[in-house]
Amino acid sequence: MEIHEIGHASMVVRTTNLTILMDPVLWDPHQEGLFDVHPKREVIHDKLPNCNVMIISHRHLDHFDIRSLASLPKDLLVLIPQDPLLEKYLKVLGYKRVRTLADFSEVKIGATRIMTTRSENRVPEFGIVFADESGVVWNQVDTVVVPKT
Repeated sequence: MEIHEIGHASMVVRTTNLTILMDPVLWDPHQEGLFDVHPKREVIHDKLPNCNVMIISHRHLDHFDIRSLASLPKDLLVLIPQDPLLEKYLKVLGYKRVRTLADFSEVKIGATRIMTTRSENRVPEFGIVFADESGVVWNQVDTVVVPKT
């Protein structure tokens, strides 16, 4: 498994059989210019790999960037928490394969397992565990963890 961080919260995870884009924020400034990132980052869009799956952990603007989402292919499988607002706006943007996942859900695609973890935040949110035969990694994202998790 390979993990490539892209700036603040975005990452590309390459497993045995998938390339997964998580929380794509591909331009600065982000969060509608409310915050700035130092040092400045630059995403070289031509170097982004083709992905099979996209995961949006929650609707905060540093994880759910409209400009980035508008620029990406709309045929990706998109995994999101159970959030009607997030689901609605992904569909407005043209995404057709949006799948909501509950806490502690598992999606198996070939040799890759994607599992959600719980968050105590007020907005619907999850962390993600990626697993394949090469390893396991947990992206906690912004989740507030309690013993149940």
